Amino acid sequence: MTTEDKTEKKRILDLLVNCDAGTHLMHEGFDVNDPNAYTREWFSWANMMFCELVMDYFDIRVEK
Repeated sequence: MTTEDKTEKKRILDLLVNCDAGTHLMHEGFDVNDPNAYTREWFSWANMMFCELVMDYFDIRVEK
């Protein structure tokens, strides 16, 4: 998630979206062979990091 390459960011976003087990949430971890087998049904830190990656991908900046 630290890459500057937009193509790589898109690949990572696609991977994360496809591994949410239909919950529309991020999880702490998932089985590489079965994304429906995951840990931590609710993990807000992972959700926040996903949002940050989406914002970075679309070049959205928030002023502090």
